[in-house]
Amino acid sequence: MRFLDPAALRAAQRIERPPTWYLIENPFQPDAYQALAESYPREGFTTNERNSGSKKHYRFDVCNLIDHDHRTASLERVAEVWRDFVEFVSGSAYRKALSERVGVDLSAASVSLGLYRYGPGDWVAPHLDKDDKLINQLFYFNTAWDPAWGGSLEMLSHSDLASSCASLPPVYTHSAIIVRTSQTWHMVKPVASDAPQHRLSAQLELWAT
Repeated sequence: MRFLDPAALRAAQRIERPPTWYLIENPFQPDAYQALAESYPREGFTTNERNSGSKKHYRFDVCNLIDHDHRTASLERVAEVWRDFVEFVSGSAYRKALSERVGVDLSAASVSLGLYRYGPGDWVAPHLDKDDKLINQLFYFNTAWDPAWGGSLEMLSHSDLASSCASLPPVYTHSAIIVRTSQTWHMVKPVASDAPQHRLSAQLELWAT
């Protein structure tokens, strides 16, 4: 199955307002999105939370499928289409396409991919990605999302929400690529207490080795 539209990746908009990042419109092939969304796992998630200390604060549920090239036990329990998706985005062809679009050599990078589920009150505070993360690509699996429900990805010019330069709701019609620099601040706004559905996403990370 061809999961992602190569033309959409080539046409990704480079957004220069600090921080620099890329926005892909309609990243999925229609049949692929439907298959992934319908089989998005309902079980196998672990709640991750940090509310104190100097490191990034957050709360969300995560199901890691591949961790620095290591296939996890969770990968064997998800639908076959998700295993195929992991193979697709971790393969050399997709890495090459990403490299060509964003100008970062990913040929030797290790790959991680996790599924992230945000319920009421879940969030990620403003942060920079770790120094050894090269690329972070975000895919969404909600067909519709009311901005009043929170949960948007906020691209920031500084380390606070007031500096937001762009706000993306978690809908499948776009994907964000964040190339890690000392300026790529971002966050996830808290999901509202009355949000009627979970915020569903997949996060592809490529790491320096």
